[in-house]
Amino acid sequence: MWKSGFRIWVAVCVLLVATGPSFAEDWEQWRGPNGDGISSETDWDPSVLNGTQKVLWRANVGLGHSAVAVRDGKLYTMGSRQVQNRGADAWEDVVRCLDARTGREIWRYSYPSSDQDWPGPGSTPVLHGPYLYTLSRDGDLHCIRADNGTVAWRRNLVNDGLAQVPDWGFCTSALVVDRKLILNAGESGIALRPETGKVIWKSESKAGGLATPVLMKEGDTDVVLISSQRDLYSVEVATGKVRWSEPWGTYADPVLAGDRILLTSGGDGDKNGSKLFQMSSGRPEMVWHNERTNYSFQSWVALDGHGYGIARGRQGAFLECVDLADGQVKWAEKIGDWGGLAAAAGKLILIKDRGELVVVAASPQAYETISSAKIIDLQHWRTYPDSRPNTYWTAPVLSEGRIYTRTTHGDLLCVDVSG
Repeated sequence: MWKSGFRIWVAVCVLLVATGPSFAEDWEQWRGPNGDGISSETDWDPSVLNGTQKVLWRANVGLGHSAVAVRDGKLYTMGSRQVQNRGADAWEDVVRCLDARTGREIWRYSYPSSDQDWPGPGSTPVLHGPYLYTLSRDGDLHCIRADNGTVAWRRNLVNDGLAQVPDWGFCTSALVVDRKLILNAGESGIALRPETGKVIWKSESKAGGLATPVLMKEGDTDVVLISSQRDLYSVEVATGKVRWSEPWGTYADPVLAGDRILLTSGGDGDKNGSKLFQMSSGRPEMVWHNERTNYSFQSWVALDGHGYGIARGRQGAFLECVDLADGQVKWAEKIGDWGGLAAAAGKLILIKDRGELVVVAASPQAYETISSAKIIDLQHWRTYPDSRPNTYWTAPVLSEGRIYTRTTHGDLLCVDVSG
């Protein structure tokens, strides 16, 4: 009798798995689980945007460009705000933990920061184990307990002689791999112990780049691609040894497509366009170089042999599709002046600079809108006073059937696409 009951129980479990909810995933670091801007999540329905308003909640998290990290129903992000310190104007960064379903604040932690052009953090918090890692534009690195906001350790990269402040301040997010906290700081990166902040390896104490390190394999060796102000470095995770370098100054993250590396430009006045390298015999070999387009600082995504990303031109910003085989532009669609991009389930998730959330087919045939909704009404970015335009620069995040977007003024919106 018990065997028959056991068989029934197993059959029910199999049925529940087969007919249960689709896969939803956490988003614990910049650019998602694989650091490529692509979500594996299937538990979402883009069609719910059409003709409906699906904003679940809205909160202001302060000035800046930090995206969000999401795990177990909690959301983490950063922003800056102006405060009074002994009667004088001052600035502070605020790290916040919110309920991802409601926007309710669970805890916050703040520390002094400075006013800069385009103020606010450019780095995104990273979750690893029980800790949250954050980096300020001034180089303040914090390890914070994710459950309650208490600080486990802190250090300043500049004061400790590890790096100089790059143009626009530190914007790299951390990458945690093989018990190492790796940052694009110094000439070709640094690695610290995640538990203590102790230095494992470091490069020359210079001003590094703005992009986040990207993990890849070279043969059997784990390396990170680190973009400095002038060069792209391949750095061994274990030792910090530079295996090779390639001249290329960029703000955007390198994009991996199998054994190929897509580089897009992003510096002020940078006209280098884009390049594709093929890894061969431990060194990159250039496949093509397209100089025609000045790409923005936003990072691209690679899907099914094509690259998708935001390009800048005299007439504003365009969402482009590029054939990775030869670098030819398949199509380009005007989207305003700025935007943010991510991908999931063969679709592109685009937020335009005036507050329109759009789901686009990831197809080289043509730009095709699947669904869209106006989720916030923003003015043209040039009309804002005091040189603090409000626009969308930060890539959206899809996690647990919800899309999170944030403006440069810190309006964080949660949009329900769970169907």
